[in-house]
Amino acid sequence: MGSPEVLAALRGFEDHWGRGRRELTESADALSQMLVDSATSYLTVDTDLSDGITSEPLAPSAPGAATRPGV
Repeated sequence: MGSPEVLAALRGFEDHWGRGRRELTESADALSQMLVDSATSYLTVDTDLSDGITSEPLAPSAPGAATRPGV
């Protein structure tokens, strides 16, 4: 029952709403994965950098020791 024009408009709205919601969900999922990948990369670089830092002072005869001020 009711106007065919109103029924058609409601069906059109429902179709567009469903498509829009799917596209929004896909975009949010893609963004979420990009953020996870970025965080993983940052953690890897941070770990690699921290592994390369040494707390042991260079011996006076070690290469590079003379070029470090205050050592």
